[in-house]
Amino acid sequence: MNHLSELSDLGAKLVEKAVDVYTVQGREVVSRWFHSGQDLDCMLWFSEKSDLVRFQMNLHGQIVDWSQSPSGATLQTGFISEEEIGYGGGDVQVIECVVYDEILNCQSVETVFDLLASISGFRDEWKAQIVAALRQGLEVSGKELRSFGARRATRAPFWSRLKRLGR
Repeated sequence: MNHLSELSDLGAKLVEKAVDVYTVQGREVVSRWFHSGQDLDCMLWFSEKSDLVRFQMNLHGQIVDWSQSPSGATLQTGFISEEEIGYGGGDVQVIECVVYDEILNCQSVETVFDLLASISGFRDEWKAQIVAALRQGLEVSGKELRSFGARRATRAPFWSRLKRLGR
């Protein structure tokens, strides 16, 4: 199975598991959690006006996180780190935390673009807001990415490129 078909299968299995309403700084925020049985989770947070204020996707422990704040929007990538804390008597507690990359991982962001096309559980307006947010985040970070929905450019395998350099 190739990468795009695997992502398509994962995206198709992503279903909404919970909707919660929180009050953050005096404003209501709607939180939506989507989950697939194959290590893919997505959280969407919307304002009272249904504007996306935060988006986080976790695919096999790789994180893409976009958030809007009064000071501006932020796009970050990272991974989930697990730390085991042992206690006397053999009890172990596992603590998970997100470790953000110092440099934005464009491949992780590209994977989100690839996944979005196959997620049937997202409304079209949500997808449009996510795409706009990710593009804005890439622009602010000075990164470029291929067009949403475009095919990936293919490159010769590493060793064949290296052999050509030696000629």
